[in-house]
Amino acid sequence: MSTGWVRWWIAVGVVVATGCGETILPKAPPPLYYQLTYAYVPCSSSLPVVKPLVLKLWPLYGVVPFDDVEMVVEEGRYRVLRSRRHQWIDRPGALLVEWLRKDMERDGVFGKVSNAMERGGEADVELNGVVERWSWEEREGKGRGVLDVTLTIWSKKAPPHVLFNKRYTFVSEWEHSTSPESFADVMSRLTTDLSRSFRDDLYRSMGTW
Repeated sequence: MSTGWVRWWIAVGVVVATGCGETILPKAPPPLYYQLTYAYVPCSSSLPVVKPLVLKLWPLYGVVPFDDVEMVVEEGRYRVLRSRRHQWIDRPGALLVEWLRKDMERDGVFGKVSNAMERGGEADVELNGVVERWSWEEREGKGRGVLDVTLTIWSKKAPPHVLFNKRYTFVSEWEHSTSPESFADVMSRLTTDLSRSFRDDLYRSMGTW
């Protein structure tokens, strides 16, 4: 066999091997990331007198499967899907806390509102909580968002004690869409409702602190 034929067969072998490799082990498409669309909405009730307190916000703990960045879709009563293709830019608990921090900072009720990751200064009160549900329900080509969160405010004064604790549940209307963009848009609206309700309740309770 001539040298030219040997080279040709080697080239064919490389192409075939490469083609098989791409078929058997296809590269997964990169993930797409989604964020909430933030917009400040004032409280529906009048704000209380400013208290010179430092409030520190901790990321909310998320129960499984709402403890990660993957979008969660619920189909029927039992099937739960986590999407590696469509992901949030951060965990739901972190997204919620950042939204609340911005809103409460704009309200100006506390002397300072900070993220727990910020250094410097001791907090007088702290916020934490649990994300019970942060999901997208799908039924017959329609979808709706579900947000279920418990929020707690603690006093750091000895002995530490709870100043506020309440669970909030919000469910959107059915959307004629099952796209991840619809999920992100609906959760932005539900987070707006959560923040306004929580701040109204919290500020009303501060008169007893």
